[in-house]
This record gives sequence, structure tokens and C-alpha cells, in this order.
Amino acid sequence: SRAAHAAALALVAAVGWWLIGDQIFEPPTGTVQVASAAAPRLGEEIPGALHADVLPPQGPAFVETARRPAAAVDLHPPLVAFDAALAALSDGRLPRPSDARPEAFVSAFGADLRAPATTPLEAALDAAPSERDPRLLYVRVRLAARDVDPPRRPPASLAVVLDVGGPGAAERIFVAQRALAGIAARLRATDRLSIVAAGERPRALVAGASDRRAVTTALAALAPAASSDVPAAIEAAYDLVRASGPAEARRGVVVVAGGAAEWAASPALRQLAALEAQDGVELSAIDVGGEQDGPLGALAAAGGGTRAVAAGADAARAAVMERMVRAPQDVAENAAATIEFDPRAVVRWRFVGAERSPAAGGRLVPSAPSFPAGSGVAALYAVELADGASPRARLATLTTTFRPRGAAADARLERRLAVGEAAPTWTAAPVRLRLAVLAGELAEALRSGASPERFEDLARRAAFPAPGAEAAARELAALASAAAGAARLRGAAEEAGAWRVEEERPAQPLERPEPAYPEAARRMGIEGDVVLDLSIDAAGRVVDARVARGAPPLAAAALDAAKRWRYRPALVDGRPSPARARATISFRLAR
Repeated sequence: SRAAHAAALALVAAVGWWLIGDQIFEPPTGTVQVASAAAPRLGEEIPGALHADVLPPQGPAFVETARRPAAAVDLHPPLVAFDAALAALSDGRLPRPSDARPEAFVSAFGADLRAPATTPLEAALDAAPSERDPRLLYVRVRLAARDVDPPRRPPASLAVVLDVGGPGAAERIFVAQRALAGIAARLRATDRLSIVAAGERPRALVAGASDRRAVTTALAALAPAASSDVPAAIEAAYDLVRASGPAEARRGVVVVAGGAAEWAASPALRQLAALEAQDGVELSAIDVGGEQDGPLGALAAAGGGTRAVAAGADAARAAVMERMVRAPQDVAENAAATIEFDPRAVVRWRFVGAERSPAAGGRLVPSAPSFPAGSGVAALYAVELADGASPRARLATLTTTFRPRGAAADARLERRLAVGEAAPTWTAAPVRLRLAVLAGELAEALRSGASPERFEDLARRAAFPAPGAEAAARELAALASAAAGAARLRGAAEEAGAWRVEEERPAQPLERPEPAYPEAARRMGIEGDVVLDLSIDAAGRVVDARVARGAPPLAAAALDAAKRWRYRPALVDGRPSPARARATISFRLAR
């Protein structure tokens, strides 16, 4: 079955390899940049790069190929947004438009490239005609990373502490249910899994179980609580892991929490974590929806573990997996990919999703700082063929550059697709390509507030024979049906005057003056990226900026520039509201 999505995957990454020894899929993360027509190498200038942070409700407009034949491939689709949309539809609600991201839906249903056996990465292109528009072809990009054979491991005794109280509890429960259900399916007879719900008082839902049914039954009973006592639940978890499993078992506690997590700053709790770590019981933390490191990170460090972010930061995920497995789990780094369409064959094209903006200075930077073993990603483009295009004409070229782990030089993959290599008909197209197209359509319908009939049509079209992907087809059809039901409820409420349209949008950059390159950094040859966490007021002003990552000589210049930035204010319930954002500034020296 398709692996859990990005939010749940952060939890899977923290415990899955250590507990079950099986590779878990997680799409890579990073900043996606827009490429030039010539598919440049890393660090090259990108002439005429397009800035397209904002995704219109109906999707982006078509781009004339003669004007701009190439673009960067998004190696970091926002699967956290897909998870949120899935949660809303599962609850009978329409998701927020900001969560209905077509590129995430496409990757969730279209990433099926087989992992290469020897090379770090593999890439592929395929295409098929549109089901309903004879002018269009859909071109699918796929990348997959080589699996890493799981090392031999001793039995595991693990306790998961889940904060089910306070703000964000429902999201944390959803993440835990999806992730732990997958882990339970791979429990070995010698493994022991405990789950402790941290509500008003700690409650052990499962104590030292190795039976899948016991775990899934307990997960179904999870429910939000008014408050939580996480420290008491952690103490109970330590007791459970010590009492479970054989003597040679590796023992650990994973805390799933979010928000400020002020309780994690307790000196007594950190002392307990340090003492348990000395006795061989490691503590890690999963921050659901968090960004800045804080008390959870300090607690995990005291407990000999690592903090990971459920939004899926590769660096945190890889650090957790390497500590748990005691072996590297990234097969490539500095990955970037571009797709180029031939103007002689393609009149115009559009990305099914939202392109990200280029780095400061218009340079192409890696869109996946690291590429996890066994991971995969897919992207989709709609193209209009030129009249009389020859079957031999080049339709698209995919260029991927990356640095294999441990290598001193970059590697390069190039894949080409001719017009005649596209599937002859929609029904002859690969099943996962058809599902990717329909998933993108579903997301765009959700963004635009489509009618129930539109969603019902998508549900019917998704219910086709799908050899090898029956479960994915059923899931997509079920999502479309759920959207139809939620849209009907919305329509009935609007007629009764009980529906209030809540317009929401994130803060959007309007003015972003670039920083001056620090002279001291220039003389020392220092370059790199600075990541800033910004607080933006209801007027669109940056009222606070903090450095999340970056070299100090560059960070000071980035902070100074950020103070002059202006944003289009975020909207909540149709009103301008304060918001937070993350921005990346790239400093590159001229070569």
C-alpha cells in the first residue's frame, strides 16, 4: 500500500527503522527553485526566472514554451497539506483551499517508480493524452532513491507518548494513528510496542504488545483531552519499556507533541531523560507542526535522541534515522531536477501545482538537501502539442543532478521522452499516471469550490480497473465521494443562510529587497543559505525575524534585509491577521 504521508512520516522515520527494520517512504524536503531553459547546473544564473509563489484557485496559467521552455521539478511536494486535506475529508469536511495542493495530491498517487538496485537515484518520464481534452498531453516526472538494506537488529521495546491535550491534539492524533498503524503491521514477535496517551492523567492504551490487532484497536480509541500531563506520561513510558521485551532489546521512548511544549523545559524531566539514556533507554521527540527548535529539542538531546519535525525536514529526519539505525540513510544530497520542453513539439505547458520562487540572485540551488533511501516523488505537467508534431520529436528532457553520499563530485541523469513514446490513449496509459491526473484534478476542484456533481464525476472516473493499484484507486474514489458529500452539506447550509465563507490565505511577499553581501564573508569565501523565521503583523510588516539556520556572517545581513520586507497580510476568516513565515536567502559568490 502507499506509504503514510509527510506528517505521519516524520513519526515513522523516528521509530520505524529502529522498531521494524523496514524502509519507510518519505518524500524529500527542500526549497524548489525555477530553472532556466538550458537546464543549468547548480549555481548557474537563471535568466528570466519566473516568480510564482501564489497558486490561483484554478491552478497556474499555461506558459508559452517559446518564452520559457524549462522549469525546476518540485522534489518537495507539501504532503503535510495533503495529510490535512485527507483529515478534513475523512471528517466529512471540505479542506481549506491552502491544503488542497495539486502537486501534493499528484505525488501521493503518482510516485511509483521502482527503486534502483545499484545507482543512488533513478528518474523516468512518461506521458498520456488527456481523457477529455484532445489538445493536451500529461507528462509525468518520477524520481526514486535506492533502498538501503536494513541492518541486522536486536528486538526492540518502544513506548510512544502522545500528547492528546490542548491545541493541535486532533492533528497529533491523526498523525499517530496513520503512522503507528503502519508500524504495527511490521511488528516482529520479539518486539514490544507501548502507547501512552498523555491526557489529564497518563493512560497506557497498549502495554508491551506485539500484536497488530491490539495496537490498531488502541489507536481507534484515541481522543482529544482538555489538558495533558506529558511528564507523567513519559515516566510511565520509561516504566513500560524497562518491563517489556527480552534483555537484549533496544529500548526507547518517542514523545509526539507540538506547540510551545513548555513542560519539556523542566530540569527534573531533562535529568530523568539523561539518567535513562545512561541506562540505555533513548528518548526522541516528534514536533507536530513545529518549526523552531526549543524545549523539545533540548529534552531529546538530554535523552540521547533527536527532535524531528512532523512537517518533514530531511536533516532532522535523517539525523533521527542515523541514530536509531546506526547507519546513514540518505543516498544522495544536493539534488536538483529540471524539465525542458521542446518548442518545436510543445506550444505551451503548465505545472499541475504551485511553482516555488527562485533563490536570491536568480541562481538554481538544490531542491532536496538530502534524498532519503527508498523515497520517491512525482510531478505532473499538462502540455499542448504543436500541430503536426512528429512522433520522433523530443517532447521533454529531464535533467537531474545530485551528489551521491560519500562522493566528491556531482552525478547527472538525463532522461528524454519523444512524442511517439506517449501512451496512444487515456485507457492505455499507466494506471498510476491516470491516478495522478485525477488526483490533481481533485485538488484543483477542492481549491476552486467545485460543485458536488464535479466531485461525483471524479469519483466515477477514479473507479476504473487499476491492476496493481486497486487500493490507491479506491482511496481516490472515496476522497472524491467524500468531497461531494461535504460540498452538498455546504450548499444546503448556504441556502439556509448558515454558511459563512471563510477566506484564508498565507502571508505573501510583496517587497523583498536583497541583502548586501557582507564584505567579511566575501573575503573569507563564505557562502550558503540563511533560513529565517518571520513574524508578520496584520499590516504585512515583519515585526520579528530569527535565524533558524545559517552562517553568522551571512545571517546578520539577512536579518537586516528582512526588516525592510513587506508582505501581503495573511487572511483568517476574511480579515488581515498576524502570521508566521519561513524564508530562505541564498548567498552565492560569483564564479
